[in-house]
Amino acid sequence: MPSRHYIVEKGIPALHTKVREQVQRHLKEATSIALTTDLWSSGVAPMSLLSLTAHWIDSSFTLHNVVLHASELRGSHTSMHIRNAIEEMLAKWDIDNDKVHVVMRDNAANMKKAFADMGVQSLGCFAHTLQLVVIQGLLAQRSIIDAVANCTEACGSF
Repeated sequence: MPSRHYIVEKGIPALHTKVREQVQRHLKEATSIALTTDLWSSGVAPMSLLSLTAHWIDSSFTLHNVVLHASELRGSHTSMHIRNAIEEMLAKWDIDNDKVHVVMRDNAANMKKAFADMGVQSLGCFAHTLQLVVIQGLLAQRSIIDAVANCTEACGSF
């Protein structure tokens, strides 16, 4: 059985390289790529994560979905900062803006502006909008506010 050191120092990096090369080969073959992204801020830890997922259909009409990046976004969530982070992610995967068909994003103004400034077509996510409406509707109910407060207090004790 391989040692922990071997797995961490050699096994996982070798597997990462192999998978990355395979994904990059598929991305190069794709004629058009759709992307989804989200910027998520933790409610319990002082951190934000920015994700980027690629979606494409190959020549045999098989749908592929690959999470390309999920990394911490430090600093202010300005459109310029988000744009720079997304452009770095795309550069690491050698994806040109011309190959990006559309980006599905949340509806925040900073995300919308980041992609407009990049010159990449983007759309706000309908499910995100619906979720915001449902949450606002629920939080307008006093009984829901009390239940959430009780659950938060109970979780906080653990």
